[in-house]
Amino acid sequence: MSTDSPRHLQSNTLNHLVESHVGTSRDAIKADLVGKIVYDDPAVFRRLYIERVSIYLVTSCAASFKAKNAEDIKLLKDLVERASKKTPEALELEEINDTANDLNKQETSGNHGSAEEKKMYDPLVRLFNFIADFGHVGAELRKFQKTNGMLKADEPHTFGFPSCSPDFTISPHGVDASRSKLWRDQDAFGEVKPLKKQGPKPAIAGTIPPIVTQSADYARLFMSARPFMLFCVGILIFRTEFCVGIFDRDGIMFSPAYDMFQNTETFIRVVRSLACELSIEEIGFDPTVRVLTHAETPKAHWEHRRVPIRRGVIRW
Repeated sequence: MSTDSPRHLQSNTLNHLVESHVGTSRDAIKADLVGKIVYDDPAVFRRLYIERVSIYLVTSCAASFKAKNAEDIKLLKDLVERASKKTPEALELEEINDTANDLNKQETSGNHGSAEEKKMYDPLVRLFNFIADFGHVGAELRKFQKTNGMLKADEPHTFGFPSCSPDFTISPHGVDASRSKLWRDQDAFGEVKPLKKQGPKPAIAGTIPPIVTQSADYARLFMSARPFMLFCVGILIFRTEFCVGIFDRDGIMFSPAYDMFQNTETFIRVVRSLACELSIEEIGFDPTVRVLTHAETPKAHWEHRRVPIRRGVIRW
């Protein structure tokens, strides 16, 4: 799909990204995604308006990026090199076992993954925020933050949602993602894998890699908890490569993949756009809707429950 405009939901399409169920079936998500994924679509970058980022800022940031972040870049390269001695299957199994063995996974645990993957989070977040803060601190609308615990259904309309945790979140400036369990405090998300072979584009046509079903699962819950989001954005890191996914109610569009350290200017444009340029409407929120404050939400929920429903009267 090459159009820049959001896709419209077809009447016969299963709304797999917005149905809420107790528990999560990634096998069902995988089956439903067949034929609904577009890869290497440059329209994703156009929808993120990455060309709106100042060329002066991009070149200035790129000139100092590697020198200022040499320690974190070396750490990431060492970690992915260590992970390369394992197969993708072994790394995925390690993540499954890490999740199964975590007795605190509903409350205060960190994210789950292989040993190498979990050590990638902190240096990646520092790289993201170096770009977001570059020039002058305070320019950013959002911060990249590691998710230090499971997102829970703390809002009244998300009762019964399963808890889950993306590897990092892109949250509005001033929100502490290590404390907040509210989906409304997440504007976008990120997922990390240590191998290039764990990326979203399958080696065998027609198959759905785990990083895709995992990200689609987060998007499904994100859009269920925030029903006025027309689409949501996720950035995927695999080894030192990255791409961006746009998840809507008809499937997924993935951008072309680039290497963070070989195509640094493109990486800077993507991160800077997400952090500093895009309005909430430009990353998916319905522009005809106003978001209630935290104080207004419980009151509105209670008043809605008190409205009498009369036969033959439709109330919105």
